[in-house]
Amino acid sequence: MSDRESKPSSGIVRFSKNLTLMISDGVVKIFSLFLFAVNILALVVVTFFKIIGRTIQAFMHFMPKLMAAVVPKKAESNLEEQIAYSGIDLSADEVLSYTTLYSVVLTIAVFIITSWLGLDAIPKYFAIIATFMLVWSSPYIMIAVLIRKRVDNVEKMLPDVLTIVAQNISSGFTTYNAL
Repeated sequence: MSDRESKPSSGIVRFSKNLTLMISDGVVKIFSLFLFAVNILALVVVTFFKIIGRTIQAFMHFMPKLMAAVVPKKAESNLEEQIAYSGIDLSADEVLSYTTLYSVVLTIAVFIITSWLGLDAIPKYFAIIATFMLVWSSPYIMIAVLIRKRVDNVEKMLPDVLTIVAQNISSGFTTYNAL
């Protein structure tokens, strides 16, 4: 056997090296293009959410005034009283504004998700109505839970307080000073 037959020719080696370089260079360019597209997509998504955030902030600035004009005064005063009992540092208009905002946003999100999933009309509308009702009932449920917790805490401390007041009165303090 001659040397020529046992060794591959230098042209084939050069060709395979060039082909390997071209393929690896192509893979690098495709990966770079993919990363560029992901970067652009992320930038668009972040910009979209910044715009949505600014819109919601502007909306929430004017929403309590709008809610004060729309909600009946008796319902607003009842909600204000419940909020005061629960210890929340928000006004009734702010609670109603947040509830309105969340109900709109979450209902739209449920509509988009159910449409994307391809649900029939009845389950889709049921999900939308259930979401809307759940969002509107959740602040009232949370306020009721907070009120119940505060009442329970007062009931736990009340016997001790009454015992102390009774002892103070029996030792000669006036009712006002016994408290």
